[in-house]
Amino acid sequence: MMATEAEGAIDAVWRIESAKLIAGLARIVGDIGQAEDLAQRALLIARASALAPHELLTGHGGFRSAHYRLPQHEYTAMRVRVLAMTLALTALPRLAAAQDAPVAQAFRDQAASASKNLQAAAALMPEGKYSFKSTPAQMSYGDIVAHLVEGNDYLCGAIGGIKAPARAKVAGTSSKADLTKELKETFAFCDQALAKLDDSKLTEQLPFFDGKTRSRANVLFVTVSDWADHYSQSAIYLRLNGLLPPTAKK
Repeated sequence: MMATEAEGAIDAVWRIESAKLIAGLARIVGDIGQAEDLAQRALLIARASALAPHELLTGHGGFRSAHYRLPQHEYTAMRVRVLAMTLALTALPRLAAAQDAPVAQAFRDQAASASKNLQAAAALMPEGKYSFKSTPAQMSYGDIVAHLVEGNDYLCGAIGGIKAPARAKVAGTSSKADLTKELKETFAFCDQALAKLDDSKLTEQLPFFDGKTRSRANVLFVTVSDWADHYSQSAIYLRLNGLLPPTAKK
């Protein structure tokens, strides 16, 4: 079967089988939206691969031996179903973690967004503007990045209960290359520190900047607020220099 014919066969099966497939996936993952997404991904993968169904399922011709042959349309249906179920089963651990620890998962999602936006802003600002500050009393852009580097190590380390690795000290006057390098490294450390975070110890008291203690839940809110605060600063500094912030770009 040629690739275009295989794609047409897959599309035909999809029109017939998609409702049942999505319903079955929804029973596995417990979420209709997630089920629809998994089914669509399976369809796209199946269409893109344009492999013989038995090759996709087994990696060899074992299902299509001389003693055991299924009609091509049954292989095509099997192909889409197996792909969808594989994707669903792959997603189950993450879905279970999100359902068991919605606060921790929401925080990881916020960390991923902050990492993306703050690193994009730092890359966008020209090196010659790292000394820019909107008023004399404000932090320079380099100061903001250096502050984030320090804050990421301290806050993510406290939340995750692990110590940040030793790093070369950076300041607002350090080069753009050094600052952006350490910003990337500290967000990678946050990913590591937050990987096993769950909702079981949100009330646990953690050391904080002022020498007092705060609950882990409180430190989560402080960290998200800090990222939001400094991204808004970054966006303003970029606009004052005629540059469009990453989140304003279409």
